[in-house]
Amino acid sequence: MLLNAATGCYHGLNPVAARIWELLADPITEEQIVARLLEEFEVTPEVCRAETASFLAGLRDRNLLIAD
Repeated sequence: MLLNAATGCYHGLNPVAARIWELLADPITEEQIVARLLEEFEVTPEVCRAETASFLAGLRDRNLLIAD
């Protein structure tokens, strides 16, 4: 679960989303995230790339992920 301190909104995370959030603790590219997820979860590369991009875009839209 994530809390946006600015809005007070909570965001629930499924296990894959939680793993992406953990990976974001260190500098990492989107392709590196996809590669790690492909090692850890049973998913096709196409679905993994699409779902990862969608999740990261959602984080950015909610101001939970800010690019440096």
